[in-house]
Amino acid sequence: MKMKCLRIKLWFVLICGLLFFSAIFYRLYVLQIDQGAYFLARQDNYKYVSYSTSRRNILDRHNEVLATNSWVVEATLFMDNDRVIEITDMSSRLGFFEQFVKYLPFWKVESRYIDLGEFNEKLKSELKRRFSAFYSERVYGETPVLLLQNLPLSLRDGVQNVLEEQRERYVETFPPDMQARVRRILRRHVVQNFRVDVNHRRSYLYERTASHVLGYMNVEGPQRGAEYFLDPIIAREEHRIPRHNISVTSARTEETGSELPKGDISLTIDLALQQNVENILQEHLERVKAPKGFAIVMDPHNGEILALANYPNYNPEEVSLYYQTALRQERFRNLAREEPYEPGSILKVFPLAAALEEEITDMEQEYDLKNGYWYVPEIRKQIRDSHPREKGNIEDILKYSSNIGLAKIAMEMGQETLYDYLHRFQLEENYNIYAFNQQTLSLPRRRRGIYPLSRWSRQSIAMVSLGHEVSFTGIQLLSAFNALINGGIFYSPRVIDSVVDSEGNRLPLDNSYSRRIISTKTSDKMRRLLDAATEYHEQYEKRATGSRARFLDFPEVSTGGKTGTAQYFDRDSGTYHSSRYISSFMGFFPVENPRYTILVSIFFPAYQFRYGGESAAPVFRDIGEMILSLEQYTQRGE
Repeated sequence: MKMKCLRIKLWFVLICGLLFFSAIFYRLYVLQIDQGAYFLARQDNYKYVSYSTSRRNILDRHNEVLATNSWVVEATLFMDNDRVIEITDMSSRLGFFEQFVKYLPFWKVESRYIDLGEFNEKLKSELKRRFSAFYSERVYGETPVLLLQNLPLSLRDGVQNVLEEQRERYVETFPPDMQARVRRILRRHVVQNFRVDVNHRRSYLYERTASHVLGYMNVEGPQRGAEYFLDPIIAREEHRIPRHNISVTSARTEETGSELPKGDISLTIDLALQQNVENILQEHLERVKAPKGFAIVMDPHNGEILALANYPNYNPEEVSLYYQTALRQERFRNLAREEPYEPGSILKVFPLAAALEEEITDMEQEYDLKNGYWYVPEIRKQIRDSHPREKGNIEDILKYSSNIGLAKIAMEMGQETLYDYLHRFQLEENYNIYAFNQQTLSLPRRRRGIYPLSRWSRQSIAMVSLGHEVSFTGIQLLSAFNALINGGIFYSPRVIDSVVDSEGNRLPLDNSYSRRIISTKTSDKMRRLLDAATEYHEQYEKRATGSRARFLDFPEVSTGGKTGTAQYFDRDSGTYHSSRYISSFMGFFPVENPRYTILVSIFFPAYQFRYGGESAAPVFRDIGEMILSLEQYTQRGE
């Protein structure tokens, strides 16, 4: 009997041992054979610790920070909790016992009620009073929510103090023997319905300034502008350090991104210039009662954009407020870069330059201007001038913006030559002003700005030369205009200057394109013609259409430019609007050696201000005088 029991015990131990070692061998098989490749792939995760850097800054050309990161406090209180909790004066923690004994006839129990809705309202009122600048209310689903957003980190303790104060005040309304239990219930309620978080936030230090250039960040990531296009350079970087390294700064890091340089981005924008251009533009839009417009300032010798102002603008830190408005997309749209429009008479400078380059005309040739009225049988079109004249040379044609004179020159030039030169001036190209390498230099075309010759009608030769039947953006127009007055070389527009690394070194980006368009001789002639187009005389009938662009405070500085007035083409109806105009002025200074080019376009000014010389030219003048004043101030400071 004893032997039998011993055998059973031995077999039991043996079987248990076999099962134990079988389990070990099976586990080893799974780890080494079945999942071996998986663990080999993840072995680096056990050797390294991952960490990520913050998003990089965006700077202006003088290293002023425009966009950076900051830590902010955000508090959320869910108000959908109107429960009333009954408690008794018993000290028992067993809730079910309370509910049982309070119905016994021989046990006297006094009940009090915790009204969580009442507590929420008191807390809400105090938070609203103390933090009104950061306070807002929303409804998520059917739940009302109180929000405190973007509080400075220094106010975090203040929010917690308000919470503690209101909780203690409410607790003190109960008898002393109940206060501990009320405090526990409120603490649990607060944990479930009130949250205070410290988050990383993108901060734009000058609020609305350059908002359309910078773009913005939201919960979905970078949106529009520099934030979107430059995300590969300024985005957060993922790094790994060996686990045995204590110091992150001394550890070897492994870059997980591409070979693109990483660092802060320096723009070509001048902050002081940008702020003043935005203010001047807004003042003049109010003067002419226009709802929107833009102004661009460029360096004609390299394509750098020094200022780009759009109105209406927005605060990139408050984009959620604009999503509730009907015209939110209009507010976010960069008119100068994204809104093609018929430019009107400012386009006349390009056919005129083409005619001079091809020697179809010269500076002395005179044209019969028909006293401001000409019916052209060949194209079955009646052409009128706003400033009628009997005769004039090309200087008079440009100075008084003669439609008849330009139409005659264009018809002599021919459709093919005109079409070729409009393309040669890169007016059809959609250059990316945020390009940081040659691969991102051009953006896809949304639609054609110039119809193919096969779609031109018999009237198109005249209409196109006058700035109709074509549409371009402000960036395209001003970039092409630079080539007219800088000696004949086209430079692609750009708003990106360089990457600034952690040591402050500037790394220039390969983001430019250039080519010769016209000869230096033709460019010199165009500067003289555009100078005449802004001539000022006491007698109104002898003033050029752009005379209001002449500087009053700096009469010694010469200016040149061209006005433009175009009826708005309504794409929905396919007709020109009878009372809506787009008024523009495109100019430069000084004439002898241009250092700045400026384009101002005003959309839908009041009818009495519809002409570009009355609405847009004064904006050019004020911007130019502001630039000269800033230069004088800087020189005195030095």
